[in-house]
Amino acid sequence: MCNRVFFTTSTIILLFLSASPSFSSATENAGECASLSGNKCGIQALSDRIVGGELTAIDEFPWMALLSYRTEDGEEIWGCGGSLIGTRTILTAAHCLLPTLNFIRLGEHNVSSAVDCQAFANPIDQDCADPPMDFFDFIVVHYPRWTPEKKQNDLGLIKLMNVPPVTDFIHPICLPCFDSLGLNATVAGWGASDGVDTRASSDAKLKATLNIIDHDKCQLFYRQSNLKIETQICAGGRKGVNACRGDSGGPLMIVKNDIWFVIGIVSFGPQICAYEHGITAPSVYTRVLEYIGWIRSNMV
Repeated sequence: MCNRVFFTTSTIILLFLSASPSFSSATENAGECASLSGNKCGIQALSDRIVGGELTAIDEFPWMALLSYRTEDGEEIWGCGGSLIGTRTILTAAHCLLPTLNFIRLGEHNVSSAVDCQAFANPIDQDCADPPMDFFDFIVVHYPRWTPEKKQNDLGLIKLMNVPPVTDFIHPICLPCFDSLGLNATVAGWGASDGVDTRASSDAKLKATLNIIDHDKCQLFYRQSNLKIETQICAGGRKGVNACRGDSGGPLMIVKNDIWFVIGIVSFGPQICAYEHGITAPSVYTRVLEYIGWIRSNMV
């Protein structure tokens, strides 16, 4: 994520398992919508811990997951993000569900520190997070009509074998039941912190507010790549602001009445994530509402 933006023994089982979304207006009651998720989702315990700028607070977006992969050399690398939904399901992009996926981490803020702490105006006052938790045993489920070459239907689920605790630092996000188009949205992740050098990922979780882009305008950016923008949301692309490499699978989010909903999943975007002196193509997100029936019937 551009930083002027943003960007036990393991068991892995691959399953290849549609949904007619129920669209309603963006003024849908947020509480009623959240109740459909069957838990107290989308709530942050931020109180006075919110910090300025684009760096997140240590307990901000507690539903976010980090996906770790093992390379051929045996090295562990962070490659994608995800969102905790339900009690033990991670919503992510299908292209993130690689055979080299090794474990899922919840409750993380900064990967370079063992314990994440946040200081306040009074130097004696300090707030520290619980240690992050790693989950090695899980099942992955691809959306059955995922087409990598066309970049369509890019979503999947990771079902953890163990139930993570619900804390200030690990907490599920709500699934949407309303149309979100025309709104701004928030994206967050540990992806590349430089729009040009996309190899430079961020140690700390970053966030950014993006404009949602009209489908027709978005299509103009991708027509030469013969990619059709259909069941997707486009967002970002303005000066210095976009999702980036390493943010894949992470959530595009909106907040209503202090309840957070995941409306999109980071899928793909331009090679150069964000220019400082102009615009670039917006990033493209799998639209969660299009698949809500499938997600709800397969999550745990």
